[in-house]
Amino acid sequence: MKNAWFTHSLDGGAFVSGDLPDTPFFRDQLPEHLHSRYYLLFLLVLHQRFALMKLSRDVAECWHADMDERKEAEQEAAVIRIRSAFLLFTARGYFAQVMQQEHHHQSYRRWQETFQIERLYREVSDEVREMSRHVLERRTQRIVNLQAEAAANDRQEQVRDRRREAFLSVLAGVLGGPALVLSFLDAIGPVSVGAAIAGSVIGIVGGIFLIILFLLWLQRQ
Repeated sequence: MKNAWFTHSLDGGAFVSGDLPDTPFFRDQLPEHLHSRYYLLFLLVLHQRFALMKLSRDVAECWHADMDERKEAEQEAAVIRIRSAFLLFTARGYFAQVMQQEHHHQSYRRWQETFQIERLYREVSDEVREMSRHVLERRTQRIVNLQAEAAANDRQEQVRDRRREAFLSVLAGVLGGPALVLSFLDAIGPVSVGAAIAGSVIGIVGGIFLIILFLLWLQRQ
């Protein structure tokens, strides 16, 4: 188009023309296109810019150096919200082409280049992806730690169970030793009090010996 120019800048744009032909297109259609289609393209790209800048700001605001358990939970919720908003923007607000006419498409691409939409989109995409990856790794590590802690607790409980079983076995030996000796003496016939006492002492000594062995076993565990 001769004697007509589109200007694009971060502050806005304009259409400048002079000495245009006196035809219905330049008198009626072109002004209508400028106020509707070209202006709509400008608003669409401006929306893309503001949406991406807001997402980038949300990423910066939800990331903190000092984190505790409560802040980590809040951050994970914020990451999910930001990622969902970014995917929604990608699906409904970010397009490579929105109009079929060549002049309209060129204007749309020129506005995207002026506002650096593609670069801004890549930056936000990288931020959201890295942030999501970090949160996922932290959550995975937390699960691994919980599983390791649960396994350690299970092992400790198994050790305690074995110790209780061993203690009951030793206790049965201590109490059963004298009873076994007395039963044996009673079976072979009447015995003197001294023999009964001696048998009980032997049973008790045997039980003490078993207790000593049990304590030595505990020290090795």
